[in-house]
Amino acid sequence: ETRKKLIGIRRTKGSDSASPFFENSIVQQKMTSRLYDQISGFQHEKQHSLQKEKSAYEESIHNLIRIIDLFYFVLILLLLISFVIIYKNTRARNKAEEKIKNLNATLEKRVEEKSNEISEREKQYRFLIENMSEGTQVIGYDWRYLFVNNSLVRQSKYSAEELIGKTMMEKYPGIENTEMFRQLEDCMKNRKASVMENEFIYPDDSKGLLELSIQPVPEGLFILSMDITERKKIEEEKNSLMDTLQKSVNEILTFRKDTLEIKYINNGGLKN
Repeated sequence: ETRKKLIGIRRTKGSDSASPFFENSIVQQKMTSRLYDQISGFQHEKQHSLQKEKSAYEESIHNLIRIIDLFYFVLILLLLISFVIIYKNTRARNKAEEKIKNLNATLEKRVEEKSNEISEREKQYRFLIENMSEGTQVIGYDWRYLFVNNSLVRQSKYSAEELIGKTMMEKYPGIENTEMFRQLEDCMKNRKASVMENEFIYPDDSKGLLELSIQPVPEGLFILSMDITERKKIEEEKNSLMDTLQKSVNEILTFRKDTLEIKYINNGGLKN
């Protein structure tokens, strides 16, 4: 294009007029070339910078992906470890619970067997106590009857229902003024056992002679009573008979069976 303009100027205006135009054209070309080189260099640098940024970005993306993959790997590994630990703990806990369950079942069975054994023994002991020949009674700290057996019922001339829950003073008015009650009070207070014989006057004014064994127990007092009325009558009859024999004027002697030595001689025998 520039060449065509230069030829046109030379044809129309001459060579002298074409020289300045030619020089200006060369300068413009140089400036244009230089500007083009600058622009090309700038574009090249920009493209190179963008390429570097792109490479850095791709590398950062790649590193981020590697970090994420590593995170997922660690997370999965932790989940597997947690699962294994939970599984082992659950299995161990189930075994322990099963063992405890079996142990509890065994203990419950033993306790039940022991309870049945104790209950059976208690029934046997209660049967023996209720039917023993001696009267038994348990008196609480408030002097109420807590337990009486069949023999005590016969001795007291009251039924068990009439005695249980009642005080001794309610059933036997004035008993608190007797020597027997003083013995009971001493045992209740000082927790000392004692044995005594006591003539008892019943509500129907009949009398009975009882041998009492008084023992302190956690509930209060345990009293074992034996009716010795008949025994005392026999002893008194025996003593009366012996006294009669001793005072008899007739000679009375007894001899040992094996040696024939005199075993007994009365006053009549001594006088003769």
